[in-house]
Amino acid sequence: MFGDASREAVLRAASPATAKLMILAVPEGSATKRVAAQVKRQYPALEIIARIHSDADAKALAKLGVTYTVMGEREIALGLSAHALQRYDLESNQILETLASLRQVASP
Repeated sequence: MFGDASREAVLRAASPATAKLMILAVPEGSATKRVAAQVKRQYPALEIIARIHSDADAKALAKLGVTYTVMGEREIALGLSAHALQRYDLESNQILETLASLRQVASP
């Protein structure tokens, strides 16, 4: 299902009562928080993963019960870093370990 989950009709059509996971990829952080709060009130067991724009968004969404967040700008930087590491002939496992370390340091 794809649509604006802040619209009640779209949220209802997505059948959140039977869903296992909701992905929120909303361009506005305030809308993401609003939808996450609404969904968690109505469907507390539904797992939510969300796009974020800042570490503050990650903290706020964690308090609402969002289980996983992704900051697009950070992932772009990590993707560029991975490509650079490949150019220096690092093994795939070394690149993955490096990216995991960078994510750990960057997480709020």
